[in-house]
Amino acid sequence: MILHSEDKSKFISLIVLVTITTGLILWQWTNFSTWQKIEPLVKNEAWDQTVENTEDAFQEIRNSFGLARYHLDNLQIEMDKDQKRTQLLEATKKYVSDNKTIEE
Repeated sequence: MILHSEDKSKFISLIVLVTITTGLILWQWTNFSTWQKIEPLVKNEAWDQTVENTEDAFQEIRNSFGLARYHLDNLQIEMDKDQKRTQLLEATKKYVSDNKTIEE
């Protein structure tokens, strides 16, 4: 047990060896980092297809919301027209009933 021995030179040599080993490992790791040195040889077709399908789906959703907004605007216009027709019909009925009472 080097850590529990009375010989301090063994303890210092252990620290030096650990430091050198750690330094070599880090040096090799920085020289050969896979995300910097190796470029993919084959494109990930599954991922590309997934991205494309997702973009298409979101585009269809945007188109659906736009179409729904268009139909809601048209429906609001039709409802306004129907309300005006109803008001005109009520005004006409009132006018006719007022004229009938005047004639009688």
